[in-house]
Amino acid sequence: MSAPQMALAAPLSTLEARRLTDEVKADATALWVKLLRLYEGEAHTALGFKSWGAYYEAEFGRSDADAYRVLQAARVVGQLPIGSPQPANESVARELVPVLREDPAEVEEVWAEVVELHGTSPTAAETRAVVEEKRSGLPSRTPNSNEWYTPTQYVEAARRVLGGIDLDPA
Repeated sequence: MSAPQMALAAPLSTLEARRLTDEVKADATALWVKLLRLYEGEAHTALGFKSWGAYYEAEFGRSDADAYRVLQAARVVGQLPIGSPQPANESVARELVPVLREDPAEVEEVWAEVVELHGTSPTAAETRAVVEEKRSGLPSRTPNSNEWYTPTQYVEAARRVLGGIDLDPA
């Protein structure tokens, strides 16, 4: 659709907006799967490129660094069941990369918790908070209460600097 046609398009109804949004999400998921297939199938080698990064930059016009960030996100999405809610974008998916590196089998469980806490379209910050909570071993909040705990990495940093602490600084 050209720019003038887009300007003339009628506003979407709620149903049309929901349907189109869901289609875009499904298309995005399909793209993640295809990108992972391109990498694992060594498309870059088949097309004469020396690396995935060089291929991605030449073919898609994004940087070498972007190539590997997108690949990480695709690997995360590859761990999630088809038909389940998917990360809305690369930055949300990449927040699950630490879980993928530690235990790929836990990606689905952690993502399910993110969705349970924050709905089917969580932000990168919301996803990061759940991942940090899981990785720290201590909840940052107690379910069904207003009690919050300082994330472990901050408590440990304070202990190193101060030689010890007597209470949770939060």
